[in-house]
Amino acid sequence: MLKVTRDRDEARAANMINGIHTEHVYRVFDVFKFPRHQGWGDGVYGIVCEKLEKFPIGKITHSWNALKALRNIAEEATHPLTWEEVEAEARLDGVDLAPLRDLGLPDVVDELEWLGIKFFDYHHGNLMVRPGTKGLVAIDLGFSDTGGADPPVLESRSLV
Repeated sequence: MLKVTRDRDEARAANMINGIHTEHVYRVFDVFKFPRHQGWGDGVYGIVCEKLEKFPIGKITHSWNALKALRNIAEEATHPLTWEEVEAEARLDGVDLAPLRDLGLPDVVDELEWLGIKFFDYHHGNLMVRPGTKGLVAIDLGFSDTGGADPPVLESRSLV
């Protein structure tokens, strides 16, 4: 699947995980910046990634408050957090993250931390399912801190 975006942070995050295949973060096969074009201007990126299935919204509706708390905790953190750190912070705030644990979010959070990504855009639109495994997968890493580099400018590419 080709995703076209103007989000430089998303392109940098995708470039950072390009070729790293994990279980709970979407797989990126190529990332590039389109050459400057009169009609597009500068800063248009392409991300070639796996096609995933939407996460069944019915499974997450009972988790809105916990998901919002997770997002707030992750955003306020100074570094990528493990699930254990997230739960400890949630307990201090009096928030129960059990619904998220049941959905498989600990694996997603821990994998993002392992990759060195401080991701904080947790919502149902950024959580999908990999066909076949039905495992939860994080996508759209635009709202994250990664330290990833700019992707290369696309010169020419053969699609053969």
